[in-house]
Amino acid sequence: MFSIVNDRLQISGRPVPFVQAANEGGRIEPKIVVLHDTAGPDGSAVSWFRKKASKVSAHFVVARDGSITQLVECDRKAFHAGESSWRGRRWCNDFGIGIEIENPGKLTLRGDKCFAWYGAAWPESECLRLNSKAHGGEGYWLPYTAAQIKAVDSLVRAILIAYPTVIDIVGHFEISPRRKVDVGPHYPLDRTRAMLADRDEPLKDEIRQAQEILAELGYFAGGADGAIGVRTRAALRTFQEQNGLKITGEIDAATAAKLADPAAKPMPTGVRDDVTKEELKAAGSETMTGAATVKRASEVLIAAEVVKKAGENLAIAEEGKTLAERAVALTSWLLTPEGMITAGTIAVLGLIWLRADKIEWARLRDHILGKHVGR
Repeated sequence: MFSIVNDRLQISGRPVPFVQAANEGGRIEPKIVVLHDTAGPDGSAVSWFRKKASKVSAHFVVARDGSITQLVECDRKAFHAGESSWRGRRWCNDFGIGIEIENPGKLTLRGDKCFAWYGAAWPESECLRLNSKAHGGEGYWLPYTAAQIKAVDSLVRAILIAYPTVIDIVGHFEISPRRKVDVGPHYPLDRTRAMLADRDEPLKDEIRQAQEILAELGYFAGGADGAIGVRTRAALRTFQEQNGLKITGEIDAATAAKLADPAAKPMPTGVRDDVTKEELKAAGSETMTGAATVKRASEVLIAAEVVKKAGENLAIAEEGKTLAERAVALTSWLLTPEGMITAGTIAVLGLIWLRADKIEWARLRDHILGKHVGR
């Protein structure tokens, strides 16, 4: 689970490697995310950004294996875009978060191999031949790895959650046309950009993962269905309260980071405070099941007794012509030995039902307090 806490990226609650870039500016308010190719030898970008003489930097570098290194905090200016313009606003370094994806960039075919500008070569069969006007026409490109695309998607998602001010995701070629050709035309930029449409909710698999962790920690959140409903929000609020977080009922950046933290505090009692009687019965509580059986039996017996005696005495009551006469007839019957026995039977069954209901509520209270869990 990716999250950004205090402007630094964490994965499953653990900070990614942070290597301070040599070139960094002042504070920024991020408006866009800019995707780049490193356009250099694999593994060279981080060391290059550490050199003052490079005069460049980026916030993140995503390696071929999907691993991520951060070099500049997200609220600081990095020098990755150069001469650029977005929606009429120049110098995108002043408001853009730069993500460098390890890739050689546009390649040149010579013989049966495709060469990068720095001399590295790949068999033509491993490269893609594409024609894109925005990327300077026809050329060859080395595919991005599935691990890279997944990592970039997760990183962008974390950025969108942490920084509501970000409103666009662009390729370097879009803000520096004719000067830059990265990211390549084969990068699924439109798919990544589509995250903007549902930025207010984490991805379903992230919600599902959060639900599973909540359940493991004792904050029952219902089924791990990937949807945030009433139970999940209640579990999140309790989790946030127990772990000293702002209580929102949402999977915000701080909550996501704490959920992924092995040191996250479990529910003190192993339960939550909004559990229902039905859920305790479904979980196999013998006390709740027994009490429910007694209550149901009492209800059946009361109903049977009422129906039986009502049938026998309804005709007597109906002989009265007025409502008062009928009431007098029924009252007279209730004062007979048979009537008193019937009323007493119903009263006893009612008391049994009330006692069983009291046992249910007492068991529910004990469960909430962590007493006799599982009984």
